[in-house]
Amino acid sequence: MSSTEQQRGRTILRDQINSVKDAEKMRENARHDYDTMMSAIAILDILGLYMKKGYIDERLALDEWGWLYARAHSKHGEHVLKEREENDEGGRVPWPHFRELGEKATARHLPPTGMPGN
Repeated sequence: MSSTEQQRGRTILRDQINSVKDAEKMRENARHDYDTMMSAIAILDILGLYMKKGYIDERLALDEWGWLYARAHSKHGEHVLKEREENDEGGRVPWPHFRELGEKATARHLPPTGMPGN
């Protein structure tokens, strides 16, 4: 979660993805950035899985990483999820744990204005 590449992937997500169209354009035109961003989402999905399975205490993880999770998911990651759903021919739901924990983290850490909270 704290490697330079993971941080870069989350920064790309926050700074460059503001719509489904942004995610599509990045996938088509900036594949390295897209793959870096996807790696960051995959790690957040794994964190969500580990919390769900009880390998990591959810309260502790959300206390430590929830603000980051909320920023990655809210208004950015949601667009990537939608883009993947629209373009995945296999019919699977991508990164279900990223989605589920992103919603919890967003409710906990981002007030309705979208600015970081407590």
